[in-house]
Amino acid sequence: MRKNMGNAIYVLFLLATMAGIVGLLVLLTQIIAEAAPWLNWNFLNSYPSRHPEEAGLKSALWGSVWLMGLTGMFAIPIGVGAAIYLEEYAVQSRLTGFIEINLSNLAGVPSIVYGCWD
Repeated sequence: MRKNMGNAIYVLFLLATMAGIVGLLVLLTQIIAEAAPWLNWNFLNSYPSRHPEEAGLKSALWGSVWLMGLTGMFAIPIGVGAAIYLEEYAVQSRLTGFIEINLSNLAGVPSIVYGCWD
């Protein structure tokens, strides 16, 4: 009885998962099919415009590249330096233990969660 119930639940969850995947694929296919005529080099290499036919993403894309580059220039050395200091030079105390526990907890949080409360 238990094995049959387990198999039935397994099949039910498998069908639910497949329904979600098929729905996602249908949605993505429809989005790509409708967006394909607009995705060209002119769209990526033009500045924003009031006219939809002339609008582009150039400034948004370059802004994102600059933001990631500048953020990385500051965050990577600070993060690596803090990690080396905590691992090699910091004396074990309540503060370093507290920091290490918080770092371990934050390492398990997806980055999108940070973005939601930023």
